[in-house]
Amino acid sequence: MNTNITKETILIIDDNPSNLKLLHELLSNHGYRVRVADSAKLGLQSAITTPPDLILLDIKMPEMDGYEVCQNLKKNERTASTPVIFISASAGALNKIKAFEAGGMDYINKPFDATEVLARIENHLQLSILQKQTQNSLTTSQHMLEAIMNNSPAAICIKDLEGHYLLANREFESVTGFKTDEILGKTDYEVFTKEIADVLVNHDEDVIKGTQHKQFEDTINSEEGEQTYLTLKFPLKDSGKNNYAICSILTDISIRKRIEAELEHLATYDTLTGLPNRSLFMELLSRALASSDREDSMHAILFIDLDNFKIVNDSMGHPVGDMLLREVAQRLKKCTRGEDTVSRMGGDEFVLLIQRIKHPSDAAEVSNKIIQALKPGFLIENRTVFITPSIGIVISPENGKDVEKLLRNADTAMYHAKSKGRNTYQFFTEEMNQRVLQRMEIEKELRIALKEKTIVPYYQPKIDTKTGEIVGVEALSRWHHPERGNIPPNTFIPVAEEANLIISLDRHILETTIKQFSPLIKEGLFNGTVSVNLTAHHFYRDHLLQFVCEKMDEYDFPADHLELEITEGSVMKNTKEAIKLMHELHNRGIQLSIDDFGTGYSSLSYLKQFPVKSLKIDISFIHDLNKNDTDKNLVASIINLAHGLNLECIAEGVETIEHAKTLHELGCDTLQGFLFSHAIEFDALNNYLKDKKKFTDYLFDN
Repeated sequence: MNTNITKETILIIDDNPSNLKLLHELLSNHGYRVRVADSAKLGLQSAITTPPDLILLDIKMPEMDGYEVCQNLKKNERTASTPVIFISASAGALNKIKAFEAGGMDYINKPFDATEVLARIENHLQLSILQKQTQNSLTTSQHMLEAIMNNSPAAICIKDLEGHYLLANREFESVTGFKTDEILGKTDYEVFTKEIADVLVNHDEDVIKGTQHKQFEDTINSEEGEQTYLTLKFPLKDSGKNNYAICSILTDISIRKRIEAELEHLATYDTLTGLPNRSLFMELLSRALASSDREDSMHAILFIDLDNFKIVNDSMGHPVGDMLLREVAQRLKKCTRGEDTVSRMGGDEFVLLIQRIKHPSDAAEVSNKIIQALKPGFLIENRTVFITPSIGIVISPENGKDVEKLLRNADTAMYHAKSKGRNTYQFFTEEMNQRVLQRMEIEKELRIALKEKTIVPYYQPKIDTKTGEIVGVEALSRWHHPERGNIPPNTFIPVAEEANLIISLDRHILETTIKQFSPLIKEGLFNGTVSVNLTAHHFYRDHLLQFVCEKMDEYDFPADHLELEITEGSVMKNTKEAIKLMHELHNRGIQLSIDDFGTGYSSLSYLKQFPVKSLKIDISFIHDLNKNDTDKNLVASIINLAHGLNLECIAEGVETIEHAKTLHELGCDTLQGFLFSHAIEFDALNNYLKDKKKFTDYLFDN
């Protein structure tokens, strides 16, 4: 912020244009007159020609380094007293010593903090003014010195070498609460508490022993409470360069320190439970792992998730959920030692670091302790709430030393504990990691795909063996991932079933299929049936009949053009309910087909009761159809069985002309497979239908 008050002149010597620009803007915006030099020689010439009030000097420069520049400045009478502050990325102690030996007054590391730079510049400018005045004559400059001190925004005091106060300005009175005449001639022990006095005296002794100024952070109790100051201390020298007094300049940084402390706490501690958060836990874990290398020790990380916590939040409200989390945090802390760490990752997840265990069984013991500690109910607002933990355990270094990986593996083990029935613990294994990670990644992306509707139906034509015409299509789920490419159905459909997403997937494919084919049927471009697969999950739950009928009504889709394919296994698990639902669907005009026939265990007596239109021979029988008589005879038997029950027979997995011709000879009604077409997008199928494509060449000899 520009104060519109022109301050002192500062010369910046640095060969880096970015540094020059940054410092120029910073200092100009705070009212300083700024000159810049992009080389050592130019900077030296500029300083000697027109001496500035202060010089900011880089160290590493091509022509001449900063140490040599500073030495030349100190040799010249015009610039000998000009304060030089080194600003460098070289943070080593030797570099600082060399800078001070060259005559530098201060050393600031890059990258620098703007507030610190401004504070140090202000302090050194004040220091420069004082030193210039005192070098002339203490007697003749006394009034000017007092004027400077009393108008300075910084608290300033001067003590003799024995620690007696000689001078203090008004701001110092304001800081300490003591009037100048009350402290003159007194020592720190007569003014402050022994604890504070010890610190101040030690700082003074450090300055007297050294040859340069020093900076300290001092805490002083005042009427406003505990205040923190950035204190610059330096010795005052007589004409013989002997120390005769110590000057202290104090800049109040209390507000900044309080803000920094608050921000640090917010950044490292969970506001709800007061426990270390993820960021701090990762830092503490890193330190523990580093120490384990030196001590040859073993650590355990316990990842805890509260079972069914969402139910508590949803049924009792988030305030109750928050109180429960706080109570859980307290019980977890009682299960650990002082050197261990209990942290909250967020939500209902906690992570414990159990340090220096002797054996992995120690981690199991702590886990059992936690399970027992959480077993008693939590009394919250006159209601008793019960919660159980699922705990995943990793051991370092056995399971690795990488912080992020250890946490991920503990998370994986925790999910495995949930799959084992919850309220238990599981140790991590690499096999578990690979399996769970892959499944979790697929599930996460599957949820996104369902939300964004990027899983779409592709259609595989069904061919009439008598005419070669397309008499139907089967809708098959296809997922083209933007990064992974095509993900096979046998990869994502099992995940959808495990994650309870299969109903949403089935509904999406069913609705999309009905929506796409309704116009084709109305326009007379398609007179066959559209087959959609239904898993066992969907067949028995979530009002299948109601949903199908609603979608047919919504898109004005004729029921007799819809065929639902159901596997043998799905209808045999609950035969009575299955037969009832199948008849309800049949009564609405919807056609039904038994998929993968021959692989299940349906009996002929049940098969007679199923209101199905067709049987589809499983692909496993078609694959070796022309290689052995057994499969050929089985297929012939299924075809004869279907015809004996007045059902159509469909063969899937037809890949060769030999397959097609054999099935045609055996009397199979409909064929489906790669020989005719892979599953294709709707637009490609539409072109087939418009062209009235036939596949007679694959069925009959020319």
